[in-house]
Amino acid sequence: MDIIFSPDRIGVNQLNALQEDAVRHEKSEQDVVLLAPTGSGKTLAYALLIKNFLQNTEHTQVLVIVPTRELAQQIETNFKALFPTLFCTSVHGGTASAIEKRKLTEHPTVVVGTPGRIFYHLENGSLSRASLHTLVLDEYDKSLELGFKEQIEEIHYFLPGNIRKILVSATELKSIPSFLKIDESLELNYLHQKTLIPKLQISELSVEPEYKIEALIHLLQKYQVDKTLVFCNHRDAVERVHLFLEKEDVEHDIFHGKMDQIERELALFKFSNGSTRILIATDLASRGLDVSDISLIIHYQLPVNYEAFTHRNGRTARVDKLGSVILLMSKDEKKPDYLRSIRKEKIDEKEYNPQSIPRAAYCTLRLNLGKQQKIRKIDIVGYFLSFKEQINKEELGQILIKEKESFVAVPKHSAEAIIKRTQNSKIKRKKVKVTYA
Repeated sequence: MDIIFSPDRIGVNQLNALQEDAVRHEKSEQDVVLLAPTGSGKTLAYALLIKNFLQNTEHTQVLVIVPTRELAQQIETNFKALFPTLFCTSVHGGTASAIEKRKLTEHPTVVVGTPGRIFYHLENGSLSRASLHTLVLDEYDKSLELGFKEQIEEIHYFLPGNIRKILVSATELKSIPSFLKIDESLELNYLHQKTLIPKLQISELSVEPEYKIEALIHLLQKYQVDKTLVFCNHRDAVERVHLFLEKEDVEHDIFHGKMDQIERELALFKFSNGSTRILIATDLASRGLDVSDISLIIHYQLPVNYEAFTHRNGRTARVDKLGSVILLMSKDEKKPDYLRSIRKEKIDEKEYNPQSIPRAAYCTLRLNLGKQQKIRKIDIVGYFLSFKEQINKEELGQILIKEKESFVAVPKHSAEAIIKRTQNSKIKRKKVKVTYA
């Protein structure tokens, strides 16, 4: 079977300057340092650098290391779309290692994973390394920042000595560790390419410290966009904002590293499918968040450095779209040097009305059947469209299928009727229970 490569399956019909440069070097066996802004299509760029070296054999050939499970899942999804005839999988915390071991016995062509879990499978012999020819270190700067350097060095010890390396980052690399043994490399640096730099409208709102959380409400009132991402520096701050918005009955969701994996996945799924308009998150959401059409980024707390600022803002203004970024600052906070001159935001403190913040048009329903019951998306689509009085094909939203459960987005106004209609029903002769997620 031929290897099929399909950029159109991830929505790319025309390559950008970075990706065209990758095509020009697609036959090169050199190590590569690939630098480009967040949202500029780096995954497709290094897929182009890899594709000519892939063989349609049952051997693991490419290893992609990333700092977070969300990014691992996103890249797995993109590679499955780009290479529909190849087997690609991800390994990371939050998934049973026994399940991953079973998948690895099938020798996936591409394995994407976090450092700890990849090292675990290499050390236990469940990840075959004999045919590995390419190592990709994606978001390499973040991996070093999170303290994964030692784990990556241990992983490198297991790999073939002649393995090709591709280092990927959205910020300049300060240095390349000596253990990687990269003496000469091809550098594709598009960090300052104007056509790839996100189109951002940046402004700041400066308020008294005790009024900061109320000011967030004002901004959510003023900017009634479909998707707003609010960044905090720590999960405690996320929880404080969450409790305040909950008290004011503002519909939202949260995302941080101490949540269970399914809670995190569900929060992102709801934000992506239109069931949640506002997501309060830590910097965990600044990498690997695969959600389109985020119109507004609010920095509720100042990012720790310029790199964090860049990655947060990279969640908006993707694919040539304009994005808005607001720094919500206390008057006692010092503005970073890289933001010396930006537009001033204004609000009317008298117009405080949390009830004016719109709610989502969709909601997410949970089904108690998943992959273990051999449920596929086509089964769920057919099941819901059988209730013609409650929902039609155009209204049915995104579907997510997990091991033991599935989730689907439906119009909020139809949800109660759908749940009532699905009582005592079956999918593939299996009794299904539908509830709010």
